[in-house]
Amino acid sequence: MKLPCDVIQDLLPLCVDEACSQASRDLVEEHLKGCKACQKAQEGMREAILSPPVEENEERLLAAFRKAWKQEKAQSFRRGILIALGICVILFCLALSFGGNYLFTVPISQMHIEEPYRFANGDIGFIAWPLDGKPVTYIFSTEVNADGTGTERVVISRSLFDLLGFSPAFRSQPRFNLEEVNARRQKDILKGSEIVKCYIGRGKDAILIWELGRELPPAPEEVERAVLPYSPDFN
Repeated sequence: MKLPCDVIQDLLPLCVDEACSQASRDLVEEHLKGCKACQKAQEGMREAILSPPVEENEERLLAAFRKAWKQEKAQSFRRGILIALGICVILFCLALSFGGNYLFTVPISQMHIEEPYRFANGDIGFIAWPLDGKPVTYIFSTEVNADGTGTERVVISRSLFDLLGFSPAFRSQPRFNLEEVNARRQKDILKGSEIVKCYIGRGKDAILIWELGRELPPAPEEVERAVLPYSPDFN
């Protein structure tokens, strides 16, 4: 029995949903063998059933976008952390290269300096330590006076590392030997003359600790026996 297309297309949704009887299905399939219009209608119904709704597609697209955005955000954060760490490493290396050598002058008012004395071997020395507890460096230099004589000057300085407190401070005993300094400076600075004065610091705050003809008291016995923690720099 041949059924009209209208009846077959009314049955198609039931067949696609598998909600009709086998007899109805057989009639529909028999009709579809010779009817292209109904075949096309069946294919459209199957695509509509198998394809998700538009809203579902949009939700999937939004979910995929959110996931990709979160992944990109996490990658950007990790890249930022790596860049920041790289900059920190570079700055730290620069600090290691330059921070330890860049010196700042420490005012005499920030130091405790005791009276100078002379060691048994002729060295002139004094005990000093910073009042703020941060380490310092003693820089020895020789200057030529207007009359050609020399002045030995001890400048108290700090490096960047000292200012940041990376090194421990200690009670130091700077000392120098006039004969050795005179001998070292004869060719380039003194040129036949000799050192006649020694100052700690520069400018108005400078302290005269020795001058030619001044007798210094002998170093205390415990200072003579002490192992000096500091070896001076001569410029």
